[in-house]
Amino acid sequence: MTPTDKEKYSEIKANLDDLHYRMECGVAIVGAIHTALTEGETTGEEWHDALFGAYSLLRQMNSELRSEVDALYKLS
Repeated sequence: MTPTDKEKYSEIKANLDDLHYRMECGVAIVGAIHTALTEGETTGEEWHDALFGAYSLLRQMNSELRSEVDALYKLS
């Protein structure tokens, strides 16, 4: 592995670590929405925007994860 490859590998690791943290936050958001929908006194319609926001966040992170995994395979 060349020095440049090592730098790229370190960057990918840092990106994956950040992505993992943000995914944990996304999962917590979905959990909070679920709790609000099942235990709250509000209607489900009041949570449409929050649910779409969580979906949008997770979809973006999925795309980022694919990019990082592809970059990792290119180093192999």
